[in-house]
Amino acid sequence: ALFFLLTRRLAALADAARAFERGDLARRVAVHGGDEVGDLGRAFNAMAGAIASGMERLRESDRLRRELAENVSHDLRTPLASLRGHLETLRLKDGGLGPAERAGMLDVALRSADSLRRLVDGLMELARLEARQASPVRETFPLAELAQDIALKLSPAAEGLGVTIAVEASRDLPPVSADIGMMERAITNLLENALRPTPTGGSVRIA
Repeated sequence: ALFFLLTRRLAALADAARAFERGDLARRVAVHGGDEVGDLGRAFNAMAGAIASGMERLRESDRLRRELAENVSHDLRTPLASLRGHLETLRLKDGGLGPAERAGMLDVALRSADSLRRLVDGLMELARLEARQASPVRETFPLAELAQDIALKLSPAAEGLGVTIAVEASRDLPPVSADIGMMERAITNLLENALRPTPTGGSVRIA
């Protein structure tokens, strides 16, 4: 009877292991008693839980990578198309363009090239962070002042779009401990993404 009870529990454990191997990551074993077989069952359940959790994180990471690739591909197409279009126009109509028209097209092409550079720089930084080749360097600084500086830096671009930028911050806002360069890039990206779809006469507010 003891041999039957022992082998039955081991058979259940072996069956669960085979099911787990086939891809049933939700499979667990019922644990009874505090003997070695019970300890083995608990160890199997803990291992199965850790593996299932790791697989879920991998799936989520893969989904985010695909989403990032789609978004980046979409973002790259716009400045590339603009750059190519204006350069082709310059090549085809160079003789018939006045100085002002030529300068305007070159300005648009340069802005498109700058947009491409920012996208590529962002991708390279993301790759370095994921490869652990770049680590945040913490320092203490007032976040409101950083936001104000970024708003001033983007004010010419905002004025060109007919959009205003406003920073609203409490006077008693405490300082933060973070990587100031990474925070600056994050806020700059948020602001630039907010400026583009804002209609003329609108405003972007940082609170």
